[in-house]
Amino acid sequence: MIPVSVKFALSDDVFEITDLNADSVILTGCTGDTYCTIEKVKIYFDCPPGDVNCDGEVTIADAVLLQKWLLAVPDTQLSYWQNADLCKDDKLDVFDLCLLKQMIIEQKDTYTIRLEDAGKKPTSVAFIIHQYLECSLVEARDRVAAAPVKITDSATKAEADQLVADLEGAGATVTVTKN
Repeated sequence: MIPVSVKFALSDDVFEITDLNADSVILTGCTGDTYCTIEKVKIYFDCPPGDVNCDGEVTIADAVLLQKWLLAVPDTQLSYWQNADLCKDDKLDVFDLCLLKQMIIEQKDTYTIRLEDAGKKPTSVAFIIHQYLECSLVEARDRVAAAPVKITDSATKAEADQLVADLEGAGATVTVTKN
């Protein structure tokens, strides 16, 4: 079950929803786990944007579910439609599906990062490589000394962007190639 909490506007109490149906919510935290009828409540799910089925990962299964819903395939339900609203316009359409597919594709892309020159701070560059590769400092220093050298060939886009920013911030010259 996905952890869900709601916060009432008239109170600072936070209650955990344990069961949800069309017109009532079972709340724990009330005396005796009583039924309460709530007209408007905002529910926040701990799922990343794009995780349409709220299983903790953004995968092709999320794109398939959204596409089926957009095509009005019978019995297709989006319990977590807000996670599919990637355009943040409070409606679901093909633009959200395109953004979701782009997210999935970018997760699969990998990049090769080469250290061309360590610049004037080879110790700082070695430390960054040590942290990124989780290797010993000696191994990281050896890589820096061997420049130009490949640092990795399996970085995601986000990892590549961060590593390049860190290395260039330390004065190194780096090249990035999409695999």
